[in-house]
Amino acid sequence: MGPSILCYGKDERLLETRGMVLQKSGYGVSLGSKLSDVEHLEVDQIDLLMFCHTVSLPEIGRVIALAQARWPDATALFLSAGEVEWPTRLPSEVVDAMCGPEKLIATVGRMVGGGGGSAEQHMAG
Repeated sequence: MGPSILCYGKDERLLETRGMVLQKSGYGVSLGSKLSDVEHLEVDQIDLLMFCHTVSLPEIGRVIALAQARWPDATALFLSAGEVEWPTRLPSEVVDAMCGPEKLIATVGRMVGGGGGSAEQHMAG
């Protein structure tokens, strides 16, 4: 299994779809839609925090604070629906929320290392 990713968002369908794409590309994926999901997550390591554009900035700040205490080496990827000032000092990147699976996988791979192939390869199989 490749690097571990926490996908955090409010839209269940988006969350599950992104999680599936990342899993099929070889990443370990945990999903969360509320702070208690992160608090009770039973994983030793999260390499990347991925936030959907459906999450409010204050909530992102709370999740980051909790995550930094548990996984201090994690980086953050923000899926944005516009220009936003993100509340983090973590190494991070911003990608358009509607970028599509290929760009998402390429960005994740650049940030935390490859998971084992492209989204297109895994979506076909």
